[in-house]
Amino acid sequence: GNVWIIATLEGDTLTMIKIRYTDKKTSSVLAKRRDKKPDKACIKQETFAESCFKGDVPEEDAKDPKKPPIKVVVPGEREPSPIVPAKDSKIDDKPVTMKLDLGGNVWIIARLEGETLIMIKIKYTDKATFTVLEKRKDPKADKACGKQETFAE
Repeated sequence: GNVWIIATLEGDTLTMIKIRYTDKKTSSVLAKRRDKKPDKACIKQETFAESCFKGDVPEEDAKDPKKPPIKVVVPGEREPSPIVPAKDSKIDDKPVTMKLDLGGNVWIIARLEGETLIMIKIKYTDKATFTVLEKRKDPKADKACGKQETFAE
């Protein structure tokens, strides 16, 4: 998904921040933790898990040099979804003509019917199973939205 835990080890202290990406350039901090005695598994990328996100909520005060705020700079990179809608996907028994990968196995599939853009946002749980998250019809869609090359969120 779009929620991540990032961490850094400074001496014996593991500082962690849980963030949510709302788009490629925008994230928000959900929570912060400092663990002064982290488990050995939590200080290695290969064995770091969500259960490692524990410890004290750091005291932060921009005016106190002993409690500086944790600075976060984490530009997003969208990873392609491992599950892709099949080439023969259909909406109302008509071929899907546009697909947009939102990452995390979430897609918008669409087709143009006259001037009406029909869109369905789906999330795959495996290759054969998906959940419909949202459906929309735009009766006066921008012409750019009707072409795969310019179809965007």
